Amino acid sequence: MNKQSAMQGVYIYCAKKGQKIAELLGDTEKAEELKKEAEAKTASAKKYLFDEKIGLFVSGDEKQINYASQVWMILAEAVSGEEGAEILERLVELKPEKGMVSPYMNHHFVEALLMCGKKDQAMEYMKYYWGGMISYGADTFWELYNPENPAESPYGSSIVNSYCHAWSCTPTYLLRKYFN
Repeated sequence: MNKQSAMQGVYIYCAKKGQKIAELLGDTEKAEELKKEAEAKTASAKKYLFDEKIGLFVSGDEKQINYASQVWMILAEAVSGEEGAEILERLVELKPEKGMVSPYMNHHFVEALLMCGKKDQAMEYMKYYWGGMISYGADTFWELYNPENPAESPYGSSIVNSYCHAWSCTPTYLLRKYFN
């Protein structure tokens, strides 16, 4: 997967979080610096990484379309909630070749859905993805789960995958934060 656009989104996201921290600490100079940095990187992302014709962020010379690029740009608020909702709709319809197999990335996808006002879709997706693990007998959540290939492993054998993994506990966080 080409990570150029996704990393641009992560950078913008972190600059904005850093700005908030600087504001809380009373460092107005640093807060302003980070605000300008986030604004400049957002403008560049929209100019160079957003393909107007298809309405999605593209990544790298081959203009790859992947979930991570769209999700991180939405989480970074590089687009409005309404624009993000449209991006997510296009993305789901398109089903790019570079999908998501880790609960880590799926967590951010669900959070992007929630940020864009797609609460029902977020709940349905959590049931589909994390519920899929449960349907295979999981009583904890796994490091990696690919609904199309449950035995997939980044290590060459699923026997060494972690079947109780901290980054996979998204539902417990999101249910408390958004579905109280």
